[in-house]
Amino acid sequence: MRAWLVCLGLGVVLSSSVLADSASIHRMVVGDKALELQDTVKLTSAKDGEVESAWISPDGAYIVYSVAGEDGQSPPAKVCIISSLGGRSDVLVAAPKNLEKLADAASPFDAWVPDLDEQSPVVWSPDSKSIALAVAHFAFDPAHNMSVNDTCVMVMTTAGQRRALFTLPANCWMTSPIIWSADSRRLACAVESMRSDSNKKMTKNAELVVMDMQNGSVESIFAQTDTQVSLDRWRPDGKSVLHYDTGHGDKAYRQMESFLDGTTNSVGPDLAAIPNKSPDGRMQVAGSSGLSVEDTVTGDVKEVFKNYAAKAIGWTPDSKMIIYKDLQAVKDAPGNRKMDLDTVWIAVPEKQKMNHMCVALDGCVGTNDVFSRDGLRMTYTSEGRVFVASLGWTSATTYDMIAAGLLTEDAEKAILVKNAHLIGVGLQMYSDDYGGPLPSGEEFAQQLAPYLRQMKSYPTYGNPFNRPGTDQMAFQYYPLGDLNSVSSPADTKMGMFDVGYGWQIVLYADGHVKVVPKQ
Repeated sequence: MRAWLVCLGLGVVLSSSVLADSASIHRMVVGDKALELQDTVKLTSAKDGEVESAWISPDGAYIVYSVAGEDGQSPPAKVCIISSLGGRSDVLVAAPKNLEKLADAASPFDAWVPDLDEQSPVVWSPDSKSIALAVAHFAFDPAHNMSVNDTCVMVMTTAGQRRALFTLPANCWMTSPIIWSADSRRLACAVESMRSDSNKKMTKNAELVVMDMQNGSVESIFAQTDTQVSLDRWRPDGKSVLHYDTGHGDKAYRQMESFLDGTTNSVGPDLAAIPNKSPDGRMQVAGSSGLSVEDTVTGDVKEVFKNYAAKAIGWTPDSKMIIYKDLQAVKDAPGNRKMDLDTVWIAVPEKQKMNHMCVALDGCVGTNDVFSRDGLRMTYTSEGRVFVASLGWTSATTYDMIAAGLLTEDAEKAILVKNAHLIGVGLQMYSDDYGGPLPSGEEFAQQLAPYLRQMKSYPTYGNPFNRPGTDQMAFQYYPLGDLNSVSSPADTKMGMFDVGYGWQIVLYADGHVKVVPKQ
């Protein structure tokens, strides 16, 4: 967190239309459970360098991160790995210092340099055993006055051992992140290169390249000129890759499927834009107002909430939640200082008030390998440091259900019965203090409030006179004047709740409460 933000402590105030009635910005309701942010740990410090990006393993055990060079420019100076529980970082790949000056030296050198950007991030294998990243090979031999720069994909273990090295087609650059097959055997990536034809005319060539961990092969299974390839995902059987290629008029993106044998088929209509699909391909972010999702099979669109500033950036590995970022205005309690922070959120496509939560108040995430497979650990960067956030499932409390607007009739009835008992005790206390008189009809709530707050059973989920989860006064008070003058307290109504169901909750002058059918 930024030092300024930490100093604000509990004085931080968030202003956003989507925070509405939530119990906490770090808690949400999913079905009948609650998901909450339980802990956030900073894993690196200033001595570890300026961190650019971070990626967590599917099992949540390790985090790989890239560190910028001294000038802060790309490519990163090194790629490191650290346990998500903390401890010492280990270097996986590092560029030599003063790389440009080495070419002027008298002795030869050979170096592998991380070659990462948004189109070629580090990618974990599904089994959490391997890390794949793009690297550039720099070599210089003064005797031959020759410099070589090959783009390769290096696969390493969590211990830093090299498992495989794949050399991509000559003079190419990656245009889409690497994707692993489900069995962690094959990798695919999209690359582009400039080639000259027989007439020495330069054309752009796009390819879909597949790398095989078992036999070390590198094969192009799709190639086309004057286009760009964007990868979607592997089919579950690992025999084909779904992707898009461009250059088809108004519908710029064609949906394709390329097989390992080199055959390619069109699998859907041409699209105006590449959809942001869930990992299982069943859902995608819809282009409608606010944050909405679309079922890719039925075409049904479900609005999550109206927040036009929210920008969806990915999905959790189980395809059930959207990861999005938002710009939040933050100020200290006195309101003297204010700043805008990048915040990271997750949302579940359920239409209720607590369907989203903030995971990082001041942080940045990538579009892949953000969450562990179980969705309970997330890595992000903030102010050049690596953080890991731990989430946890708990039972949804009554307060959660009220805040989410998911309170059932029976649950609401139970709360109202408890509140009626509380109000009855408060009325008795008030009458005892004043020798019999009860509160007046017009200001009874204000007169009774001090007595209610003295009780241990005072509800933490809202005003006991209101309907749960709302600001609507629901208790109907019947002023009886002096309690001592009531001849039959057990049969005399002192107030009731009627919230629109087929029953009413009646409070009698002797303090007992009864649920009765609505007359």
